[in-house]
Amino acid sequence: GNNKYGRPGDRHPRGGHRGGHGSGGKPAERQYDQRNYQHRQPRGHNYNNRGHPQGPHRGHPAQHHRGRGGHPRGGRHPGARHINAPKDSFYYKFYYGPYPEVEEIKVTLDTEIPTIKQEDRIPIPSGEEYSTHMRECDDKIQELRNKITDINDQKRAITSTKKEESKDDFDMQAKGKDFKQLLAEKNKLVEQRKELNELHDKHNEGIAKITSDINKLHKYIDRSLKTVGDVDKKIKQLDKQLTTTTMPVSDEKAMFKKVKFLEKSKQYYETFERLQGKIKVHKDHMYEIKGKAGALSKRIRQYNKTLDNMNAEYKSRKEQKDKFGDELDKLEAKVQ
Repeated sequence: GNNKYGRPGDRHPRGGHRGGHGSGGKPAERQYDQRNYQHRQPRGHNYNNRGHPQGPHRGHPAQHHRGRGGHPRGGRHPGARHINAPKDSFYYKFYYGPYPEVEEIKVTLDTEIPTIKQEDRIPIPSGEEYSTHMRECDDKIQELRNKITDINDQKRAITSTKKEESKDDFDMQAKGKDFKQLLAEKNKLVEQRKELNELHDKHNEGIAKITSDINKLHKYIDRSLKTVGDVDKKIKQLDKQLTTTTMPVSDEKAMFKKVKFLEKSKQYYETFERLQGKIKVHKDHMYEIKGKAGALSKRIRQYNKTLDNMNAEYKSRKEQKDKFGDELDKLEAKVQ
C-alpha cells in the first residue's frame, strides 16, 4: 500500500532509519567505539571467508539506477566512496585501513630530558665564510645586472634603428649604376660595419678589465655604501653615537673599529667612483657605435634587396634570350 514517504509497494518508508542509504533503508550505524577498526572491510559488500567481495548489497551508493540526468559522473555518485581504490593508496588506507596504534609514554620527574647529539647539530658558519659567500652572491648579482643593462642598450639601439628606417626613403634602384658598382658600394659599407664592431669589442674588453679591478676593491669597502659622500655621512653618524650614547665597552670598541675602517676605505671609494665613471664612458661609446652599425646594416639590406632584384631580372632576361635562341635555331634548321 501507499505510505507517507515511500512509493506504492515499498516495504519500509523511503530513507529508512537515520543513517540509512536511501530506498528501503537500513539500521542505523553503531557507535564508533563498537567498530572493529583493526579488520575493517569496505562497507556495502558481502565478503566470503577469503575476504573477497561478492557484490554490493541493496541500497549501497555504489549501485545506482539511471534516473534524471543519465548515469552518474565517473560511474558513481559524487559523494560516494571509491571502493575500488588501490589498497596501497592513501585514500584506501584513510577510509578502510587499520588505525595506527599509539604507544603510551609516561613522563615523571625522574625522566631524562632528551638532547640532540653534537654530531647531529647543524654547524654555525663562521663570519669569514659568511662574508665570502655573500661577496660571491653580490658578484653574481652584479654580473646579472650588467647583462640586463647590455640587453636594454641593445633594445634601445634596435628601436632607434627602426625609427631611422621608417624616416629614410633612400632610393636603392640606383639608376645609371651597374651590378658591379652597387656590389662595390655594398662591400665598402660592410667593411665600415666590421670596423665599428671591432671598436665595440674593444670597449667591451675595457669594461671587463675595469669590472675586474672593481671586484678587487670589494674587500676594502662597505658594499652598502656607494660614494665618498655616503662614507662621510656614516662616519659622522658613528662619531655622534660614540659621544652621546652610553654603551658597553665591547660595543664601543667595535664602533670605533668601524669608524677607522671607513676612514681608511675612503681612498678606495674614490677609486671605485673613478672606475664607475670609466665604465659609463665605455657604455656611451658602445651605444653610439651600435646606432651607427644599425644604420649601416639598414643600408646594406637595401643594397642586398636591389642586387637580388637585378640578379633576378638578369636571370629572367637570360632565360628569355635562351628561349629565343632555341626558336631561332629551329627556324634556321628548317630554312636549311
